[in-house]
Amino acid sequence: MSQIFQQAIDISSVEREKTGVSRCDDFVIKFTPAIQLDKNQKHEIALDQISMTYSWHNITPTYKNNTIRYSHDRGTTWTTVIYPNGMYSYSDLNDYLHQIMKRNGHVKDDQYDINLLFILSTYKVIIELTNNYQLDLRGTKFGELLGFDPKIIKSTEEGSKLPNITNSIDSLRINTDIISDSIVGGSFSDTLYVIPTGTLKRSFPFVREPRHHKFNEISRRTISSMRVYVTDSLRRPVDLNGIDWHMTIILRSKN
Repeated sequence: MSQIFQQAIDISSVEREKTGVSRCDDFVIKFTPAIQLDKNQKHEIALDQISMTYSWHNITPTYKNNTIRYSHDRGTTWTTVIYPNGMYSYSDLNDYLHQIMKRNGHVKDDQYDINLLFILSTYKVIIELTNNYQLDLRGTKFGELLGFDPKIIKSTEEGSKLPNITNSIDSLRINTDIISDSIVGGSFSDTLYVIPTGTLKRSFPFVREPRHHKFNEISRRTISSMRVYVTDSLRRPVDLNGIDWHMTIILRSKN
């Protein structure tokens, strides 16, 4: 009869190695002493619990989607709008644009001549323009958030594509270098766990405790260190903006 041994291992980004480039979303944990695994057994790990905060952004210079330009005189002069790093909703994008327009004196009687409108019935965004205003989406990926190609919008127009307000951060992948046989999206990977982000609230902490442990075989016999890093579904690094997080993994050994 085979025997199964399980051990909980707590991993916190607070306790990461601080040498070199170390971030809470990409770090190394050292084990002292190193974990020695019996070569005659099979060893696997699975996520047991994770506690994080929705702290990543959908608009940053890294994504090249933080700037647009608008003209109040049919394209003769242009004003650049730079969005601060943040996680924006459709209404947030519209509100900040209006804030800049008001600051620049481009608002009359509290009427705005540029409006970014999300239409629930069609799941499209309409850019509404009046009184010779234009919006320049060239040279930036800002339009992708709204479903527009990079071009100058000269009159009211509906986006030709579905908007992507999350900037494709629709799930987080928790990855570690001690596994390699996880299958995600049809490919082998080092992903330990996938967290869908659709129900999360911006700036709020969240906890995930899988109902069933999904075990992946450990790819080494001696674990002196363990790299943990967070990506999105496109394997892009996800910046957690310095907010530390914690997870507990289960190490399972069996004959």
